[in-house]
Amino acid sequence: MSAEAAVLATRYVSAVGITALLYDHVLTSGDELWLIWLNPAAGVKYRAIFVFNRYVTEGVSLYAAYTFAFYDLLIHMCGVTQKPWALPVVLGVWVSFDFLVIILAVCNALEMPHHTDAEVMASLQQDGARMFVCLLALRLANFIVALVADPAYCFVTFTVLWAMCSIVTSRLQLRVERLRITRWRFGGLPMNFIAL
Repeated sequence: MSAEAAVLATRYVSAVGITALLYDHVLTSGDELWLIWLNPAAGVKYRAIFVFNRYVTEGVSLYAAYTFAFYDLLIHMCGVTQKPWALPVVLGVWVSFDFLVIILAVCNALEMPHHTDAEVMASLQQDGARMFVCLLALRLANFIVALVADPAYCFVTFTVLWAMCSIVTSRLQLRVERLRITRWRFGGLPMNFIAL
């Protein structure tokens, strides 16, 4: 794979990640307005967490998509000449975390009472196991490339990984806020994340 191909792959994958991130933002904008901005129980710190997770991530992803096109096709020059020493370490930690999440999801599915294997699979699907397997595959590919390949190929899937993680955490926070406002409206005390 040439450096030009790496640049084209990075640009394409970054565009896919940004598109997914912005599309999900449009899909959940009504929930965001109702659950975060118009919800008096949300509070300043939950709004700040949401702003950081959603808007800062979108800004960083747009910037990364712009700057990860680090190889200039006109002058044939690469801005990244060597891999940072910490890159394989960081990617290895991410891969380890994804393995842990998948193992916990499988253990959770197996510990729940079930009569058939289909119930276990349904529980895994509900826990989002497919998404975590996709994250693991992308991060594992990045990790392997960071260990053995040219530095130009290390950044191909970063934007998609950031977008997927941001989508998951934004939707998780919206879901928690929905649960909290539902409980608050029906006579319970306002909850926080720890009470869930």
